[in-house]
Amino acid sequence: MDPLSIIAGIIAIVDSILSTYSAIREIKGLPKAFEEVERNLPLVKETLQIAEQQLHNNSPSDAEKRAIEPIIIACESKLKELHKVLTKIQKQKKEGNGEIKDWSSLAKLYQKVVVPMGKAHRVESLMSAMIGSLKALAIHQMFKAATQPQVGKLEEAIKKLSQVEPSIPDSDFESGRSTVNQTNNDRSNGFLCTEGTMHNVVGGNVWKADHNMNFAYHIHQSTTSSSDTCPTIPQWLESITTPLHFEEKLHELLRIAQRSRGSGNWFLKLPALSDWIDGDLQKLLAYGHAGAGKSVLASIVIHHLQNLHNRLYGDHNVACLYVYFDYKKQKAQTLINILSSLLVQLLRCSRKVSHEVRCQFDEWRQKKTFLGDGEYVDMITCQAMEFRRIYIVVDALDQCCSDTSNNTLSEFLDICCKLPRTFHSLFTTRTDLHSQFLRPDYELEITAHPDDISAYLDNFIDSRQVMRSIVNEGHSRNHSFHEHLLNSIISRSDGLFLLAHLHLANLASTNTLEEFEYTLENLSGDLTQVYKAALERIEIQEDKQRNTAIMLLSWITFAKRPLTIAEATQALYIQNASRELSMSGYVIPKVTLNAEAEWTLTSVCAGMVVGVVEKKTTFLHFAHKSARKFLKKHLLVECRDAYSVMTEVCLRCLIDTPVKPPKEKTTAQNTSEHFTKNYPFFHYAANNWGLHMADKVKGPVYQLAWKFLSEHENKQKLNRAVSVMEDTNISRAEQFTGLHIAAYFGLTSLVQKAVGLQKPLDINSRTKRNETPLHWAVSRGHREFSELLISQKADLKVQNDDKMTPLHIAIDKDDSDMIYLLLSDSCAELELADIKGYTPLIAAVKKGNAKLVQKLLRLGAKAESEDGHGWTAMRWAAQLGYKMIIETLVRYKASVSSPTKDGWTLLWWAASEGRSDIITLLKGININLDEPDKEGKTALQWAVRYQCSMATWVLLQAKVNVNKRDDTGMTALHVAAETFHLSVKGNDVLWLLLANGAKVNTQTKTFGQTPLHIAASKGSESAIWLLLSKGADTTKLDVNRRTALHCAVAGDHIQAAQLLLWKSADLINAADHEKRTVLHYAASQGNAALVEMLINSDADINARDRSGQTALHIAVLQSHDDIAAFLIRKDANLEIICKINRKRMSLDDLVLSMNNTAIMGAIDEVRQSRSSYEA
Repeated sequence: MDPLSIIAGIIAIVDSILSTYSAIREIKGLPKAFEEVERNLPLVKETLQIAEQQLHNNSPSDAEKRAIEPIIIACESKLKELHKVLTKIQKQKKEGNGEIKDWSSLAKLYQKVVVPMGKAHRVESLMSAMIGSLKALAIHQMFKAATQPQVGKLEEAIKKLSQVEPSIPDSDFESGRSTVNQTNNDRSNGFLCTEGTMHNVVGGNVWKADHNMNFAYHIHQSTTSSSDTCPTIPQWLESITTPLHFEEKLHELLRIAQRSRGSGNWFLKLPALSDWIDGDLQKLLAYGHAGAGKSVLASIVIHHLQNLHNRLYGDHNVACLYVYFDYKKQKAQTLINILSSLLVQLLRCSRKVSHEVRCQFDEWRQKKTFLGDGEYVDMITCQAMEFRRIYIVVDALDQCCSDTSNNTLSEFLDICCKLPRTFHSLFTTRTDLHSQFLRPDYELEITAHPDDISAYLDNFIDSRQVMRSIVNEGHSRNHSFHEHLLNSIISRSDGLFLLAHLHLANLASTNTLEEFEYTLENLSGDLTQVYKAALERIEIQEDKQRNTAIMLLSWITFAKRPLTIAEATQALYIQNASRELSMSGYVIPKVTLNAEAEWTLTSVCAGMVVGVVEKKTTFLHFAHKSARKFLKKHLLVECRDAYSVMTEVCLRCLIDTPVKPPKEKTTAQNTSEHFTKNYPFFHYAANNWGLHMADKVKGPVYQLAWKFLSEHENKQKLNRAVSVMEDTNISRAEQFTGLHIAAYFGLTSLVQKAVGLQKPLDINSRTKRNETPLHWAVSRGHREFSELLISQKADLKVQNDDKMTPLHIAIDKDDSDMIYLLLSDSCAELELADIKGYTPLIAAVKKGNAKLVQKLLRLGAKAESEDGHGWTAMRWAAQLGYKMIIETLVRYKASVSSPTKDGWTLLWWAASEGRSDIITLLKGININLDEPDKEGKTALQWAVRYQCSMATWVLLQAKVNVNKRDDTGMTALHVAAETFHLSVKGNDVLWLLLANGAKVNTQTKTFGQTPLHIAASKGSESAIWLLLSKGADTTKLDVNRRTALHCAVAGDHIQAAQLLLWKSADLINAADHEKRTVLHYAASQGNAALVEMLINSDADINARDRSGQTALHIAVLQSHDDIAAFLIRKDANLEIICKINRKRMSLDDLVLSMNNTAIMGAIDEVRQSRSSYEA
């Protein structure tokens, strides 16, 4: 198909979706994801129209058409799916006849539609995928020139869609990794090894595992890529949750433990631990202070248990699972993700997959069902049945999320307490935490053990030549020197490995035995004193080492994030070379790291700094977090204005790093990777120089910063720095100025100095998206900077590409200080609308900011302004339930009676929503409460239709006309009869109307029905009883001369019919305009019980309608054989002639024409019986 035609069709779908949205957007509680999807539809349409125009103008070749066709089809597919979902919601709302006003009434339908198809079919996911396809189209060579401005907008849209709250709640998830699954040809149970390589040897296949033999149940038994087939069960679990990768933490801690041979052996030999491993002890709690070595010991236990599992591998009767809590990862470490990780670990220890797990997997494949924590616990419990014993080691329980909104800790401990007795759990935590919730069987305290300190001491000494020589010299003089050294460190460590480490680092800085012995004798057991001693050791180092240590400690203390080895190396180089860098023409050289880079940096810091591997990169951290707190108090004295120095280093990096790309042709990605490798500190400097400068900087750094931001020759460097910033709103910006960047970081002092020196400033300069520096300052919440710009005559009326002024942005961010700053300037424009048509007043109402609404109205904001969909501030306030704002709008004379374009008024809304308080408010301002809508319906009728009894009562107390008719002649009482059956509230509403003078016999214009007719047609016996008790006339006829009894029988309501006959037995043979009685109706309905009841109530069995048909004729014509047979047995006249299609026909001819042998048999039987009787 021609791409041009496809795009035209897609644009039509977008228009249809926009139309659908107009019908559902007013639903209360509509998920934010729907709003975000609607917000992006104009962008989608705009991009498609640009592509359509390009195709029309450029006449692409067949090859180009083939290249873009799959992308366009993918867009079309996602949009059709989105349209399908929204249409179902719209249809359900429409079928509710105006009764569906809240999302809770539609949520189940939405879930029913989306959940079986999977997360990818949520509206926000469909839109994100579709925009992703559009982005691929936009960067295609054919469209690139025209659609380049769209790329940034599309990327921003994808980002916002990814951040919006899911329309159906679910854990964050990542797609499963792609592996190749080989066929298992040994007639086994279908378990595949998903890690490792396979070698062909004589006699069969041999697996060589890279790590563990990870077995997984798989549906297909063929050699295919997992991306083309169903995933293995571990892959499935990791695709529907966020994998936590606890094994990385385990390997990191084991590397630390294995540096000292024999570490932790004492812990493994403890009676309590032995009883936990081999005995009856189920829950063991190990507690200790921070720095005592709990995590390392937990890892040693896990390693020991894994070896135990390997020794018993043939029996597969033990398994070891583990969890490492981390306060920095609480967002990812949700209960579902933890349970999923435990299940994956258990499966990888298993030989087979349990029935429960297979069933959940198969159900997910078919229905894409969501798994809750209960399902995970069930799967873990069932999978555990093949094991004799399962160990769970949980480290750092104190770092598990325990806040009131997301109490993972409580839920996790509750599950642990309910696991089968085959589970044996070991928990580590800080002292005096959580034991009361956990209720352990045994508790033990962890302190740094002499054996571990001894092993660590030996390893530490062996790895340092100078220290080893000193210790050997001491041993030659005194054979107990080593023992004395060990005992001194143990006694001064207070049970903390951290102190032992710092003591050893302190000793390692000595150069002679005498200095070593003096330091040893003066070791402190106070952590603060140890840190002070460490700083003293740093002070007496050679100048180069001392300066390196002070600079590095300063960076680690005050940096905005941890630095890598490469980043720190380059930062220190720039700091040392600042004099040379100030010289014209000097550039920063590329970084070259050697194997000793980490040692070079950490060795001069007296043990306070260590390298920690995170995602294959080594970051510099303090050995313990307490060091940062100490150094923040004491280091600034040594560093002499660390803030200014760090700012200057960042700026030097940005200014003096060469920005020209390499000459050889490479991709943009390769160029970026090449640049990052050579200049690793550049990324940190670009993202954080302004943050450092916003701290209290001094001196020439201001001049350097202004040079970077303002000089024309630095424009390319500024652009390069901004392009690597992590904030995509900024990194994608074009045509920004240095003042925009100053606004982004809030560099008020810098710009104040520039103003004082009368530097040229374009206060109202605009980016390509028409954003001024004031837009950026407001967006980042920099009040002082915004105040400075306003004082320099910044234009408050400028609208960006989203038509938002700075005031719109401040309101959107709920920044009260900024809002009132902007409003304090008389130049603020209150009637400018953003791209959605929201004025500042409407935006304030949507945020529920009553105080701001009052302020805007006092300043003259127009309350009647409408947004792009015709909604006023009043309508938004009502829809969102903000009574205080409604009262404020009313007080400021906002219209409450003039309908909007679609006929909405506050009164009718309040009545239909049951907001009696709002009706009372409106009553107080003397508006006409009987004002009809465009169909003549009054507020009373709307209140009655939605069975809002309190609103009905308030309106009746206000003396509204209870008998006022709408355009069809219906009164509120008709409406009450019509809706009575919907809920128990119908009784209250009907009673209120009858008690307040509602006329019971009023007939509608079109059909002439009384409330009794309507109640009978709905089968509402209680309503019928109430109406009859108030004098309802059962003989009233509608336009078709039907009584209420006709209506009850036509609706198959036997009890309602009996009630009416009890009141007026003479109705039994009343005939309508076709001369049909209720017996005709019952026969036509095919309701045998109703026919029998009417016959027993003396209905004329031979009554004829206008065509001469009796109830028997009708039963025969409609093949209701049971009713026909009943009427025949009840002596119906078998000889009556009727007209069928204007042709006279006897009953016999009628039965023969229908070839109904059963009825003919019944007729013959009755005739024979009558003949016998007569004979």
